[in-house]
Amino acid sequence: MTTEYQTLDREGTFKAKPLTWNVYEAKSGAVAVNITFLITAQWNGNAWDSWAEYASTCPGAFYVVKKDGTVNTVTVKQLSESLGWNGDLKTFLDVPSEMEVQITVRAEDYNGATFYKAGWLNPGDHVPSFGA
Repeated sequence: MTTEYQTLDREGTFKAKPLTWNVYEAKSGAVAVNITFLITAQWNGNAWDSWAEYASTCPGAFYVVKKDGTVNTVTVKQLSESLGWNGDLKTFLDVPSEMEVQITVRAEDYNGATFYKAGWLNPGDHVPSFGA
């Protein structure tokens, strides 16, 4: 049986598990780790609300190499601390999919449409310090 996923439709802080990922090199030379997350819970400002009954996903593009060829150390640190990644792009595909992380999702407007993307990554046990 194939699961039919729906794309996340709101901003917020969520617990999520990596569902799919790949390494992408842009024409500019920048390199991103693209991750699609399966949402498992949403922070309501005081506690986590389960999303177990939903099959919502959210994409995120985490640029680990800037277009000038330098390492984006902030992003590499996020991926390393949250997913246990060792910094080697060749081994990124070995990240365990059962690992739960937290993502901060923000809206992005593009060509008249609004998309929701993960823009910040924290370890799964991180305690959010702000409201929903």
